[in-house]
Amino acid sequence: MICRECGREFEPSMRLNKICSDECRFNRKNRQRRKPKIDKICPVCNTNFIACDNRRKYCSLKCKRSADSLKRKDFVQRRISRRISFRKLLPQYCEICGFDRVVQVCHINPISDGGEDSFDNTVSLCPNHHWIFDHDKLTKAEFYQLVMSYNADMVPNEYYM
Repeated sequence: MICRECGREFEPSMRLNKICSDECRFNRKNRQRRKPKIDKICPVCNTNFIACDNRRKYCSLKCKRSADSLKRKDFVQRRISRRISFRKLLPQYCEICGFDRVVQVCHINPISDGGEDSFDNTVSLCPNHHWIFDHDKLTKAEFYQLVMSYNADMVPNEYYM
């Protein structure tokens, strides 16, 4: 009988054997599992490379790291420049308790929930009240103090309940 994988003649140990050895059997299964190769262009260095799947974007780990660091640097620089400009415009004390040693910029509508990183969406709070505000644990008196320091239309409706 002739092996279907390598084409050599062999003597089958059973009547159903169509492949001569374990090596040929593994080669056949691996060939069936392989995905087609895709030609791509690296966005960092503009070189052609062959990818095994659609998830790969960069030709090497070096290009991937350089692209990630550029994205991160840009993000951090934008964020820092906004925070600095907000700090200059916002009061330099906590708007609830008046603490003035450490002040943090707090977002009224969190960015993770679709809020904007703009001056209208920020308030200056001390670290304690910032944590309390983020975890929805402000008392009615503290919340009223915060609303009085800002326009009521800036605060989301969910806080009035």
